[in-house]
Amino acid sequence: MKRTLFLLIAALLVLATATPLFAAGQGEATVPEDQPLIWYIPGGGGYPYNEADERDVYAAFNDLLERDLGTTVEINVQGSFGEYDERMPLILASGEYMDILWTAVWSNDFLQNASDGFYAGLDDLLEEYGQDILADIREQLEATRVDGEIRAIWSQQIAAYNSVFSVRMDLVEKYGWTPETVTSIDQIEPWLAEVRDNERELVPFGRPEWGFLQPYYGIGNFGFLDGILGVRVEDDSLEVLNLLQTPEFREWVDLAYRWQSAGFIPEDGLTYTDDQWRQMQNQARAAFGHHNTYNPQLAEVEHAGVLYKTYRIGEPLTLTSNITNTLHAVHSRSVQKEKAVEMLNWLWTNSEAYNTLVWGLEGRHHERLGPNQIRPIQDSGYYTNLPWMFGNTFIGYLLPGQDEDLFDEVARLNEESLKANILGFNADRSEVRTLIASVSAVVDQFETPLIGGWVNPETAIPEFQAALNRAGFPELIEALQVQVDEWAAVNR
Repeated sequence: MKRTLFLLIAALLVLATATPLFAAGQGEATVPEDQPLIWYIPGGGGYPYNEADERDVYAAFNDLLERDLGTTVEINVQGSFGEYDERMPLILASGEYMDILWTAVWSNDFLQNASDGFYAGLDDLLEEYGQDILADIREQLEATRVDGEIRAIWSQQIAAYNSVFSVRMDLVEKYGWTPETVTSIDQIEPWLAEVRDNERELVPFGRPEWGFLQPYYGIGNFGFLDGILGVRVEDDSLEVLNLLQTPEFREWVDLAYRWQSAGFIPEDGLTYTDDQWRQMQNQARAAFGHHNTYNPQLAEVEHAGVLYKTYRIGEPLTLTSNITNTLHAVHSRSVQKEKAVEMLNWLWTNSEAYNTLVWGLEGRHHERLGPNQIRPIQDSGYYTNLPWMFGNTFIGYLLPGQDEDLFDEVARLNEESLKANILGFNADRSEVRTLIASVSAVVDQFETPLIGGWVNPETAIPEFQAALNRAGFPELIEALQVQVDEWAAVNR
């Protein structure tokens, strides 16, 4: 499961020397057709697992798969999400054989990989081998079209963004806070001060970002450069916006700067890795957190034995990136495409198999509380806490305190959410790849310090904007606007 140093070095050499044809994963593979399916996934929230427990869970899953479909699958876990995002470009470029891989707009870049030819077109395969999937999410799969073809299968879950914040409920009770009355994020500021002054072992506010507020402001994104590119989802003009120049962006960065100066955001947080921020959450060391999704399945969760509850601000909003934020693709060079789609379709309807991957083995990794309800056993050696990664969450187990009608509520939220004016649009990145790369390099340098409150917006925004201009950001906006207008002429 762990890639060797040799593989990484080899992959780097391949990446540096590969022709575009090879990098796109073209040509025929020589893998025997009777071999197990090869499936690449990240480890996720509970990683690293105990390897023995992991092997036993996958063996139990394969017993079910072999019984029903006469095949097995080799599951390759590539570390945490951050490690997965770093490794997969190297592995894909190396030409290593695989059949199925998890992908998203935010990790193992779906749009880039699909545009580069790594992901097979699935329209005909789904019609023949994925009929259960199509019966449930045919409409949503339209959001995964690249170059006219469905390129991945969405994991059915909550399909709407919603600005939310989460809070430790022990502190709510201790200080008498009323989080249910909050209608804008700045209203929690007095409570952050109480944490700073009285709970010295805690961080008042977790990882500071501004993307979680975009649904509140009615701003949609394109699945890349989300912090600086967007549209107003109820503006019929579909104007592509430089978000740095919007009042909403300025409102957030001013607030973040004030909060960081006041000691609500870690002074050294700019040095934290993605996994360090995630561990802060998992270890319940942040009093408040935030997200851009309200998921009733995870509205109340425990971290390190501490209960957190999530509260919404604003209304739900569905974008293309709500669908492309958790997907499974079939590799274009797979010699077992039919079997791969058949397996994903089987997993879509097989509750026992799905819950084995998500929650492990009964009595060892979770205990049964009712016909469809379990309690995970913490530190048991297998705890993904990632129901949204493996397929159809609507066939999953309920956790303690979750209502029997939970999945009906999720489906209702999906149905009732505001559908963005840009829903279904995927940019053709091949036309603007060089511009995206140059702009992304600038974003990597300037964005995090600014949206995290570690630099003064008065000076940082002009510097950021000037660097973006030099990198061709205005030209990128202009090219993207042409694509949006052409799409709108056909689809609206």
